[in-house]
Amino acid sequence: MSINTSADTTKQGSPYLALGFALLAVSSSAILIRFAQRDANSLVIAAYRLLFATLILAGPAILKSREEISSLKKNQWLLIMLSGFFLAIHFGSWISSLAYTSIASSVVIVTSSPLWVAIFSTILLKERIPHTVRWGMGVAMIGALLVGSAQLFLTNVNLFGMNSSLWGQFLALVGAIFVAGYLIIGRHLRGSITLLPYTFLVYGFAAIFLFGFVLLLGLPVSGYKPQIWGLFLLMAIFPQLIGHSTYNWALKYISAVVVSIVALGEPIGATLLGFILLNESPHIMEIIGGVIIILGIFIASRKQ
Repeated sequence: MSINTSADTTKQGSPYLALGFALLAVSSSAILIRFAQRDANSLVIAAYRLLFATLILAGPAILKSREEISSLKKNQWLLIMLSGFFLAIHFGSWISSLAYTSIASSVVIVTSSPLWVAIFSTILLKERIPHTVRWGMGVAMIGALLVGSAQLFLTNVNLFGMNSSLWGQFLALVGAIFVAGYLIIGRHLRGSITLLPYTFLVYGFAAIFLFGFVLLLGLPVSGYKPQIWGLFLLMAIFPQLIGHSTYNWALKYISAVVVSIVALGEPIGATLLGFILLNESPHIMEIIGGVIIILGIFIASRKQ
């Protein structure tokens, strides 16, 4: 009897262990970005992150999903391109935000995307905004005010020569809004397109748009140290592919509610890693405001 119980516990524990690893992988994103920003522009970082992720997926996608990709309709291609554009704006703005504001502020604000998904889904479906979404919006706004106010007390913030923390928070908010659009399109397309080709194509178009921005601004695309190339690759592998893919895998064994709650732990993981590796201590108001924002996100999106 005890052997069976142990086996059951192992089977049940594995998804939770995998979720913990996924949370660590996703939380590492902001830290890897910070290290790369010492030598590379934020848009270049975003472009190579998506490019490397696309190249890793290219082989499996072409081998296994060539027929599905070739059978896509014109409207599906247009939506995939739009989804890629939204994802490009998300990464370009959010990664840029980390050069201006603290990890705690940036990651908490960009994690508000479920709140925007709930709002936009309601608007696009022409339905009345549910009371839970209204309550969640109100709670999250209070948290956002606290996080923003915290910067008034951080007079010594100076990240890579820039100290406009409110601008960084605005960029993180733009990132949250555009990733919400990406998720809404994905929710629509995933009913007719399997995960591998969809992810491959969206990442590919996002990389194309980002490199277009990079070339338009005349930013350097080569000449980086080997360590920076390594950071680009690590971003593509860990937070981009392993982290979010593990969330999707865990949905087979654990409820979506549990997975969503674990995903909301990213600001906590990123802030802890920032404290340990970069000695970046969040202000007490950022911590309180961040907790309130996460609570608001959960209230607003739990029925979505």
